Amino acid sequence: MTAAPPLDPLGRRVSPASVPRYLTGRPSRRKRPRYPADPPRTEEIIAVMRCCGDGLHGDRARGLIAVLWRAGLRIQEALNLNELDLDRRRGSVLVRRGKGGRRREVGMDHWGFEQLEPWLRAREQMPVGPLFCVIDGHTRGRAWHPSAARDVLRGRAAQAGVRRRFAPHQLRHAHAIELTKVALFTERSVDDMMDIYAEFETRQGKGSTERELAELTKVAALTGRSPNEVIKVYDQIDSGSPGWAGRDRLAELTKIALLTNSSPKTVYFRFTEINAKKKGWGTKDHRVMELTKLSLLGKRTAEDVVRTFNKLAALDGGKDSKSALTFSLLSGELLQDSVFGNNVDECSGGYARLILSIDSYSSGET
Repeated sequence: MTAAPPLDPLGRRVSPASVPRYLTGRPSRRKRPRYPADPPRTEEIIAVMRCCGDGLHGDRARGLIAVLWRAGLRIQEALNLNELDLDRRRGSVLVRRGKGGRRREVGMDHWGFEQLEPWLRAREQMPVGPLFCVIDGHTRGRAWHPSAARDVLRGRAAQAGVRRRFAPHQLRHAHAIELTKVALFTERSVDDMMDIYAEFETRQGKGSTERELAELTKVAALTGRSPNEVIKVYDQIDSGSPGWAGRDRLAELTKIALLTNSSPKTVYFRFTEINAKKKGWGTKDHRVMELTKLSLLGKRTAEDVVRTFNKLAALDGGKDSKSALTFSLLSGELLQDSVFGNNVDECSGGYARLILSIDSYSSGET
């Protein structure tokens, strides 16, 4: 028996499509394909950045990849950024209107800001507008459309030979994977990590930054310390500093103290000692922080670490580059005693290979 056709109040036949729940259970003909979460590997992202080339278009593409990857932003959030939304001193990026209209502040490491720096200098010569803007034509300085940004990334990935989908959101997935490595390494669930993060957020108050809370959460998870113990060390270092460190630097010093089983006083004085030997860097330079970590991990004096860094920098053509710092850190964490001796020149071959294999895609810098 066939069902009676639907009728309107006047008894006239109506289209079945106007009946409620007519499309229930039917797949939409406009449904877009769903891609699996297959984020690119680190070496693939670096390869794409190398293929960005020089010039304004290359600097813009490289800066966009750095923001998407190192800050974990969505494509529209990155394209809505202004120059004033970046705070390199605090290592933060302000998202004024994210998903759902929410405002938040995210962290970005020094490496990300360094890759963004060439575009920031070029952006100052253009009309006021969004950070990532149109470069050529009468719309110069206006907002860059997301579809155009996707096309640029897709083209650079094809040039680099990346045999997978390279979309802006894939870089956000890559960022999320890096954040979960600590949880997997410490055999903690994501819920445990979020609980620790929330407790630090409550204790540190409104003035805390996302980077500060992330560093404290990481060290608590790695060392198995409670938030109370971590904050106690944080307060001890804060009371000994003259006020120049800042909350992010205090969190990094706290991490060094707990990971190296050093007292807060030892960490603070080692930091000031290395800073005094490298006067041109300034107290806010992250290289001083990294060399402090290397000194305490390798149980070496500040003089040994700075001398080793200078020798490795000399191998890089006399440039005081971060590539030498990276090699020093890797060697220090592996506790290779030969690096700290008089035969540093013997490491030049391995140093050159390292420069070609790590995240150095321009000028031998990482």
